[in-house]
Amino acid sequence: MEFTDFLATHGVNLEHVQFHPSHESNELQESDKTSTVIDKGMGLFANGSLRTDQLIVRIPPSCLMSAASVAQWKNPGLVKCIEALRCEDNMKAHERRVILAGLILASALSESDESSDAVEWVPYMRVLPSLDSINTPVMYEEGSLELRLLSGTGVDASRAAKLNKLQREFNELKHSFSFLDARGKELAVKDAEPSSVTFDRFLWADAVFWSRVISFKSAHESKHLNSDLHMVPLIDFANHSETPEMHWRVDPSDASISLFTTRDVPNATELHISYGEKPNSELLFIHGFTIRDNVHDCVVFQAPVVEAFGEGDEDAFVAQVKMHVMQSLGVAPLVRLKRGLDQEGVAKDGFLGRLILETCGILDEDSLLVMMVSVLDLSDFASLVESEELQREDALEMFSSYSLLDVLLLRVWTVLLDLVESRLQELSESEAPEEVGIQQEGGMTRQRLQFIKILREGHYKILTEAYELMGNLQAEYSQREDVVRYLTEMGQ
Repeated sequence: MEFTDFLATHGVNLEHVQFHPSHESNELQESDKTSTVIDKGMGLFANGSLRTDQLIVRIPPSCLMSAASVAQWKNPGLVKCIEALRCEDNMKAHERRVILAGLILASALSESDESSDAVEWVPYMRVLPSLDSINTPVMYEEGSLELRLLSGTGVDASRAAKLNKLQREFNELKHSFSFLDARGKELAVKDAEPSSVTFDRFLWADAVFWSRVISFKSAHESKHLNSDLHMVPLIDFANHSETPEMHWRVDPSDASISLFTTRDVPNATELHISYGEKPNSELLFIHGFTIRDNVHDCVVFQAPVVEAFGEGDEDAFVAQVKMHVMQSLGVAPLVRLKRGLDQEGVAKDGFLGRLILETCGILDEDSLLVMMVSVLDLSDFASLVESEELQREDALEMFSSYSLLDVLLLRVWTVLLDLVESRLQELSESEAPEEVGIQQEGGMTRQRLQFIKILREGHYKILTEAYELMGNLQAEYSQREDVVRYLTEMGQ
């Protein structure tokens, strides 16, 4: 059965859309106009001219792969596997694991002649990307040029953490997955008959899941939605654009999902959706690509929880307290540096509005809060730390009325300046001479290197702009009256 037959079996009408491989020519060197063809995998294309808000295609519930649908497959080994995978305290984690089991079983069936309820999903498995065609950093080889060029972007640390987490999870779930077999029998441990559930197959399933899954409950809360997370054949071929030609809608009455146009579209135009307002680091990490001049790009740091007067064990306690404060305030312990905006594009209202204006929009409200909590002296903010029901408004009032606010902000600019300088140095030290790697490598590596080059260029731009701005703010605040008086008193 071909993939089109699979779709037809489920009543999917392809009158207005077609799918085929998508390619894009991207410029590498502006000086000599060298370009490379980017393989974007499958793409969706308009089959005829489409008008605004026109229904393009509807995918019925029977054509969706969710935890609920996978659990209905009549495969004895899968039934045992799902029972062993049960994770009642975290339904999203359970849904993901069940879908991974479905992907692993169906992919194994695509390589065999065995019969099973999962066999109908084999055509879908055959159009999904193979392990060696996935561009996400988790798939980069150790010691490769691609991996070295991730240094200084933060993606290298995320990759290492992700691989460690997946290896631990695979070891934990290995027994559960051992029930999966195309024949519906428990796998025997024999050299002549190795398990099809290898770590590589698990990596493949995880990468396919995260790059394609859609959360239906992010769009609708409905009694018809037995599951939140869904693999959606055909719609998951749609590539990303910041100016998409279409968007998806979930019908809560029957849990189907449909694509609609966002504007008039000419025949044969590639149809994109938006994957969300994501920076290049996230696009690369999850989907394996980056966008030049990404307006949502940012550089992310872990919260630099430091204490002005703490040492040794006290530092660990202080860090724990500050992380608790951030959690109470509803902010993640992350600092995001974004592309700067002109003053007209920056909100100016309130205490944080003034600070956002001072930083030209490089820091958003959450990042400013995280930085202030990270560097504050706990002895001056006892009520902030001891409050059992800490509200964001209360914290802002405490910060805005703090007598040594300028001193606190000087710490913020100084710590940020150090972080930015360190990250710039990492980028500089990991730079490939004249990007020779991109010119010499071919195929998949060449494509990966171009995406990394775009990532690095974006980070350089953000960091250099932040370095200059933080340096100026540090110099300005160090001359403020309250700061000079404080530093003089501390020096006596």
